[in-house]
Amino acid sequence: MGPSHRDLSIQACLLILLAGSLLMGLAGLLIELFPRFPLPPQWRLSFDGSLTVLLIGGGLTALVRDHRPGRLACVAAMVLFGGYNLIHNLLAGPDDGGLSWLTGHPRLATTPALLLLLLAFSCLAGLHSRTCRRMRRLVALLAIGLGLIGVIGHLSPEAGVVRTAVGDDFTLLGGLFAMALGVGLLLIARRSDGPVLDLHRPAVAVGVVGISLSIGIWFLGSWTQHHARVAEADKLVGNLTANMVQIADSRSQLIRRMVTRWQASDGLPAPAVRREEARSYFADVPSLQALAFLDGEAQTRWRRGRDPESLLWLMDQLVSPQTLGWLRRTRARAHDMAWYFPDPDRPQLALVAVGTLDNPRQTMLGVIDLAVLIQRESRLDTGSFRVDFSRDGRPLASLAADSGEEEVASRPFASDTARLPNGPGVTVSALSGPISLASLQGMLPIAVGLLGLLFSYQLIIGRSLVAFRGEQARALRLSEQRFRSLFTQNPDAVFALDTEGTYRSINPVTEAITGAREEELLGRHFHAVITEAVSPPGDVQELEAAFRSASAGRPHAFAMRYRRHDGPQQHLEVSFLPIMVNDRVDGVFGIAKDVSRRVEAEERLRILERSLEASSNAVVISDARQPGFPAIYVNPAFSRITGYLAQEVLGRTPSFLSGPDTDHRDVERIRQALTRGESLSITLRSYRRDGTPFWNQLFLSPVRDADQHVTHFVGIMNDISERKEQENQLAYQATHDVLTGLANRALFGDHLAHDVALARRNGQTLAVLFIDLDEFKPINDTLGHKVGDKLLVSVARRLARGLRPTDTLARFGGDEFVLLLPDLAHADDAQEVAERLLLELTRPHKVAGHELHISASIGIAVNDDDQEDPEKLLQHADMAMYKAKQQGRNAFQVYTGDLDSKLSQRVTLRNELQEAIDRDQLVLHYQPLLDAHGRVDGLEALVRWRHPTKGFISPAEFIPVSEETGQIIPLSRWVMERACRDALGLVHDGLLKGRMAINLSPMQFHRPSFLATLRGVLEETRLPTRHLELELTEGILMKDTDGAIDILNALAGMGISTAIDDFGTGFSSLGYLRTLPIDKIKIDRSFVKDVTASDKDAAICQGVITLARELDLAVVAEGIETREQFEYLRAHGCEVFQGFLFARPMPLEALTEWLRAHRQVQRRS
Repeated sequence: MGPSHRDLSIQACLLILLAGSLLMGLAGLLIELFPRFPLPPQWRLSFDGSLTVLLIGGGLTALVRDHRPGRLACVAAMVLFGGYNLIHNLLAGPDDGGLSWLTGHPRLATTPALLLLLLAFSCLAGLHSRTCRRMRRLVALLAIGLGLIGVIGHLSPEAGVVRTAVGDDFTLLGGLFAMALGVGLLLIARRSDGPVLDLHRPAVAVGVVGISLSIGIWFLGSWTQHHARVAEADKLVGNLTANMVQIADSRSQLIRRMVTRWQASDGLPAPAVRREEARSYFADVPSLQALAFLDGEAQTRWRRGRDPESLLWLMDQLVSPQTLGWLRRTRARAHDMAWYFPDPDRPQLALVAVGTLDNPRQTMLGVIDLAVLIQRESRLDTGSFRVDFSRDGRPLASLAADSGEEEVASRPFASDTARLPNGPGVTVSALSGPISLASLQGMLPIAVGLLGLLFSYQLIIGRSLVAFRGEQARALRLSEQRFRSLFTQNPDAVFALDTEGTYRSINPVTEAITGAREEELLGRHFHAVITEAVSPPGDVQELEAAFRSASAGRPHAFAMRYRRHDGPQQHLEVSFLPIMVNDRVDGVFGIAKDVSRRVEAEERLRILERSLEASSNAVVISDARQPGFPAIYVNPAFSRITGYLAQEVLGRTPSFLSGPDTDHRDVERIRQALTRGESLSITLRSYRRDGTPFWNQLFLSPVRDADQHVTHFVGIMNDISERKEQENQLAYQATHDVLTGLANRALFGDHLAHDVALARRNGQTLAVLFIDLDEFKPINDTLGHKVGDKLLVSVARRLARGLRPTDTLARFGGDEFVLLLPDLAHADDAQEVAERLLLELTRPHKVAGHELHISASIGIAVNDDDQEDPEKLLQHADMAMYKAKQQGRNAFQVYTGDLDSKLSQRVTLRNELQEAIDRDQLVLHYQPLLDAHGRVDGLEALVRWRHPTKGFISPAEFIPVSEETGQIIPLSRWVMERACRDALGLVHDGLLKGRMAINLSPMQFHRPSFLATLRGVLEETRLPTRHLELELTEGILMKDTDGAIDILNALAGMGISTAIDDFGTGFSSLGYLRTLPIDKIKIDRSFVKDVTASDKDAAICQGVITLARELDLAVVAEGIETREQFEYLRAHGCEVFQGFLFARPMPLEALTEWLRAHRQVQRRS
């Protein structure tokens, strides 16, 4: 529905007011800035007044347009400008010039400033505020009243009291604007809702143009009138100036003629003549007040006055020094005429000195009253102007306007100066008040302006109505097009049925759903399309009931299923709506929406919802569109994990799961992810409803709509407290020893690197103690690993006693412990700690009912300035520990440089040994074994290292190294393979009938693959087992004796002989010796060496021989170097002998020659 004529009238009036305010304010500023185009004062605004009108127009425009920033800006400007002028006016003193400090122009008066402030406050709260509407009404009434007072005061000269009431604060235009402003505020206050000014742009444009032209014509007419009056005033002033000069000159000439006559009579005329001539002058010239004749000495020879007062005034002037001086200057300059105004109190009286060229010393002095001269002797028409005559700002006389009326607020229109002969100038000014608005001339500009505004008003109304009619037509066309688009472009099937159920129109979607073209459906009944062949019977019945309901005027909605002959079943939502024409049902509109996808989606949604309900993970969904992201769904797992029921959670922010131990950084990461709409995976500490904490693994994922805006967040929570505990345990185990709880190698390495760097930086002393338990393995093997573990725990506790918080105790594995002592006062402090630890460890350990005793060997390494690698410090402590082991154990050893040198030699030896194995630098030497008759009983293979630069290296040097490094395994295999091959060659050559003896290492013997490796060598070399003998030390047999017996039985089963080497040097057990399946024992060379000189060695040898004989074992004596040793042992029953007395170890070639030679010797004997 369009606006009423009343609304259009109100809006047109407001537009005229607002546009007129802005245009008048702008025009006033331009007129003040460019004064070449003056206007009548009643139609002028001061500079500050123009600014005020401009601010009011802008503020009201922003108010009615509901433009908040513009309104607030204008309100602020009005408050500042009005407040300043009001305060300045109230504080201004009597000497104040009335100028504004802001603009430099006359200030805004108090009443307009107060009105401006009130208007600003009424605009502050907006358009539809009830309080501000009331305040606008009050301000409107006040503005109308003040404006009316100002207009009355300007239009009615008798309204002096009224004019004084407002302090002459308004010009006529200002008063009219105040009244118009009040009317506009009343119009604005009438609207309680909706826009106040809602005209169409063409109407606004036409109105602004019309208002501009109207105001322009008004100002142009006023300016034309004003310009004509200024020209008239200029002409009048010019005429009056010329007339005054002419009259003054004529009065001077009159006096000159009198002087000339008196000088022609050779003196003063007769008294009667003087009296008569003076009487005649006074009668003919009303402005002449007195005369005096002066001789050459300026002495008064004669004087006469119109009245005694005038004569007395002349006599006073003749004795005045100023007058006498003027006379002397006039005579000195030889002026024949001069004017002078001597009395400031009577400025209208002038002295005229007139002489002649023949006798300038004699002077006639006349007193002229300029007021009488101007008012009575001048005969000029002043028209509507009042003419004022003044000299030096002092008024002399005035000529009233011909109208005879007192002008109101007269002001000068033109002025000029009339220069008196040889005298001062007299200013002539033409003044007049504003043209009366009651006159035709005064009414003409106003009438033209008002007619223009009325015409603009009609243009605004007419253009608005035209625009409204056009909008109605466009709306009608648009409505029709929209309806057609709604019908044809509707994504749903839309069809129209008549009251009989026949199709009258369908849209393309209906064709797509039914699979029938438009021409096939139009004119057919819906029963021909919707049958039980395509829809279930119940749906067909529902369709018929819905049609009947809609035909009766009642809308009906239902759901049905429909299957095309060539497609799947469709789910439809159908609505039947009655078509009402003149309140009667003219047909039925049908709308069918294909909701197959929605039905499928709902089915999927039910499945997904059931999945969420059955999920073991907690799921919470939050609404991202609401402040705080409140929860809108939680599944049962959430309640099970957190203890919160769904009704306690929904609508709340899930932050209630946080607690004291929740890391605020995790909370901030969650907040940032929610704010940025990002996914997040985080593990944080959360709290259940009962206050118990749990580790919450949270996966946060945003849900976006079709426009990629985040609408929801899905949070999946999982209680991983058990896994977190396992991870913490694993993390602890990664840096700590599981058994003792001490630091492990990795953590010790970190502390060592840190403390070494700190010690180097601060010049501190630091020590590392490498602690290795003595003989821990036998305890572990005999009493079991459980007892061994408990013993290690007891040792760890003993070692940890008395340590400082900065010390680090670690277990490297097995029975090795390392202690880091930073910030020592002195290096000797480490030795004191080592002594204390050794003493602590030797005290009995009560473990699992056992009282165990154990000691340790400790290596100490102290940092120095040259040490940069922390690992080197640990290596040095390790080397020192091995040195302590070698010194008898249960001791400590401080690392020194020679230990590093020996270690370097060992490392070098190890590397060279590996190179020797790889490059075939090892060789075998063989030493024969002979029986008591000198026959060769067998051979022993002895490995030798032939170094390319160092020569032969003793086995005593490299065999221990190879056993420590594990190189003994490849070395032993090489020895076994080479010895078997060489033995086979000697057997084939008939040089070996006995066995080749090969020494076994403990590591080689106890390896699980020992027997398999041995069988492989024998198969590869094809040496018969009857020619092979393996020599073992007692230590091999004492370690895992049961396993050793099994291996020995296996060797015996293979036909391989075994012998105990170095018998008597170990911890032999006769009980085990009795059960071991061995064939031979060899007496160690340490007993054989002094067998002939030492009774003890002889007794041991005899005992071994007797024991072997009783056990049915063969006996071999090693290290036979003298004949006495051989004879002694042979005499006591020894059977086989080996030593340098018979043959030294030799290479295979030398052995072959030796065997051949020895065989020849045996044959000859």
